[in-house]
Amino acid sequence: MLKANDYEFLITLYRSKNITQAAQTLFLSQPALTKRLQQIEQELGVLIVNRNVKGVQFTPEGQYVVRYAEQCVNEYKELKMALHGLQTEKDSTISIVSARTLAHELLPDLFANFLKVYPKTHLVLHAVGSGESAQLVHNGQADIAFVCGEQPWNFQRVHIRTEVMTLLSHRPICLSELPFMSRIDTSFSVNSQRLISNWWKNTFDVPPRISMVVPSIPTCVAMVSRGLGYSILMDRMAYRNVPQLYRSILKDRQNQAIERSDYMIYLPETGLRSPAREFISFSQEYFQRIDNIPI
Repeated sequence: MLKANDYEFLITLYRSKNITQAAQTLFLSQPALTKRLQQIEQELGVLIVNRNVKGVQFTPEGQYVVRYAEQCVNEYKELKMALHGLQTEKDSTISIVSARTLAHELLPDLFANFLKVYPKTHLVLHAVGSGESAQLVHNGQADIAFVCGEQPWNFQRVHIRTEVMTLLSHRPICLSELPFMSRIDTSFSVNSQRLISNWWKNTFDVPPRISMVVPSIPTCVAMVSRGLGYSILMDRMAYRNVPQLYRSILKDRQNQAIERSDYMIYLPETGLRSPAREFISFSQEYFQRIDNIPI
């Protein structure tokens, strides 16, 4: 089987048309060059060159082999360049996974501002659930994750914001009315669902009357704003610009607001590598501003 240096060998011989000159170019002795040429001819089963007093003349079969060799060499060079480009891109790429809510509400502005400062960095984002995001970082399949609530593994983490459990309604209502009213739910994170479910069980003896399950938190807010029911959310940015909604922070039996913290998480070794290191540092300042948004 021919190797890459065989292709270079044939191309050099074809261009020089002289065994002595080709041998000097390739830093080979003439006998070694002749022997290798014979081995290639035997392997391919064709005569590649005819020798005469003027040097060597490539046969039609030999010319075909040289064209093939040139094509292989060029493709190999292109492969090396492509791999170098991929490696360069990899070195400047941050793989990010995120809870869908955080991806929608926080990351567009964060990414845009970060790329103004570090325009050569490539940010790759996949929006999945908080649990799956944490799993991907834990397995080394992503560099950084944005998650809602606590996660089961040990990570380096940066606090993003604190959310509080909030009752949203189109009109003022008393808690005692909730079991008899229509509730609008959506797909919550596991942590949010657990907190809401525990609060309800500790407050009422009957299950909630869920009339709608909608695809997203913004849809949930839109339904509530039109008087179609109430909702319990932990996402102030989704409703902070909807003035017609009534808000009531829900509390536990100790009269403490029920909270959930959101985090940016990563493995310790990720925080040592550039450009993730710069992204983490940049994000810390950004999140300090976000957590001051009024409820």
